[in-house]
Amino acid sequence: MADDRLTLCVGLRKLVVSQFGEYNFNSMCKFGNKLLGANEDGMFELDAADKDSGVDISSHFVLGPTDFGAENEKRIRSIYVSGRLDGRLRVEMSGDEGEVVSQELLATEKELRLTHHKVSGGRDIRGKYLKLKVSNLFGSDFTISNINAVLVVLGQQTKEASVIVTGK
Repeated sequence: MADDRLTLCVGLRKLVVSQFGEYNFNSMCKFGNKLLGANEDGMFELDAADKDSGVDISSHFVLGPTDFGAENEKRIRSIYVSGRLDGRLRVEMSGDEGEVVSQELLATEKELRLTHHKVSGGRDIRGKYLKLKVSNLFGSDFTISNINAVLVVLGQQTKEASVIVTGK
């Protein structure tokens, strides 16, 4: 399939947008419990498999860059990620200078149960604007329901910022 198209899927109930970057679809819909995509070659069912023609399906989303509502320079003390995961997930944090702290999360069981993970930040991740990237590893399925960031706002007291992420 062509990789020069981007398919956007909008969940109207919670106003969540998902991007499908490697599908050559001109339309998508959810019919019953099935996600369907269509193009000039026909209609295709997207299932919960972690492979497409034997290749792992990679997925990620990026939050930011954001100042979390504080103009001062800040550091990420920690991030709390809640959601469902059936394998491995990578969380990357970066600041203004492009330095990256990365940590892998591992599902405790091979099923999509709601779990909570703490990701430690670091003194190297600092800046006015911070960015967070969450990506799956080895085609793992995941749904993130909530991300809380504990920030150290330089020149102020520690501030907790919540980033609510819903959808899949």
